[in-house]
Amino acid sequence: MSNSFLKVEDIAARSLPFLEANLAFAGAVNRNFDDAYKQKGDKVQVRKPSLFSATEFSESAGVTFGEVSEEKVDVSLDTILTVDKKVGSAEMTMNINDFEIQYIMPAMKGLAQSIDTHLAGLYKDIPYTVGAAASTPDAITDVTGCKKILEANKAPRSPRYLVINEDAEAKLLELDAFSGMYKSNDSTVMREGYLGRKYGFDIAMDQNIAYHTKGTLAGSPVTTASAGATTIAVTAATGSTTVIKGDLIVIDSNQYVVTASVDLSAAGAGNIGIYPALAGDVTAGAITIIGSGVNNLAFHKDAFSLVNRPLEPASGQQSATINMNGLSIRVTYGYDMKYKLFMLSWDMLTGFKTLYPELAVRLLG
Repeated sequence: MSNSFLKVEDIAARSLPFLEANLAFAGAVNRNFDDAYKQKGDKVQVRKPSLFSATEFSESAGVTFGEVSEEKVDVSLDTILTVDKKVGSAEMTMNINDFEIQYIMPAMKGLAQSIDTHLAGLYKDIPYTVGAAASTPDAITDVTGCKKILEANKAPRSPRYLVINEDAEAKLLELDAFSGMYKSNDSTVMREGYLGRKYGFDIAMDQNIAYHTKGTLAGSPVTTASAGATTIAVTAATGSTTVIKGDLIVIDSNQYVVTASVDLSAAGAGNIGIYPALAGDVTAGAITIIGSGVNNLAFHKDAFSLVNRPLEPASGQQSATINMNGLSIRVTYGYDMKYKLFMLSWDMLTGFKTLYPELAVRLLG
């Protein structure tokens, strides 16, 4: 009697728990999901979590009711993340536990790394920073500095996260405040190197933290613009220079992030978008660009969103889509006649969005 083939429904059901367990960054952000099938390129509206402020009660005037406006943002489902493997018919008759070790677990680690890489790339929307580019964070003040900015921006106290790369983790683990034998209440810090929860942050290491390479803006660039401007005219730069989305620039002691990549003209002039809006009027204000480096991130959960929608099962193939805990994955098994190969595919339809830049800080490194 021949062995029966594994069912894609069973493979999908085994896959999602491993995917969720391997997510570092994505486990800390706002997840937006519904079970309506979508296709790549579709746009969905994502509701931004409401942020409320308190007022002082007046016995004579009574309460003042604030307007509750449900703000929504468009998110393009423009990214299909996929892991594709050649699989023989013999492998598809394996015990599901053996198949899980050989195929499912490595596939889900790959998908998790891709999701975290895209989320870490949202640093490009954040203008607020602590530390110095190309200098690895190595002091408690690097962590408390992030906390200070979030407090100044009135970020909710919880949940907050600090996601750092391996270099920053190594430096922080050297600090007595994190791993000192007598000062640490968490013995796993000493045994396993887990930083845990400190200074209001759940701290985790992610190997997918992004490195930003700045544009080539050089010379003596200046701008003249009015307060509130989100597009500024640049002149006096070195000809044929660039700014890159995510570049940090300083004008009159105020820091901004470049919102789109721009090639300036051969004469070193052009318009660039910035966030936040210009703090004050500027006349021939010098523009300084901050150097390249690592972008660790401290943030409240609602700073960023992972948007995920299910893909329809593939027509004419053994295919199944399964949803769990705000995640959806499709598994497809088929035969490629052109190359005479059995193929197994895991894929997800995703979009990534910064919801509130003020709820995040770049810890430079």
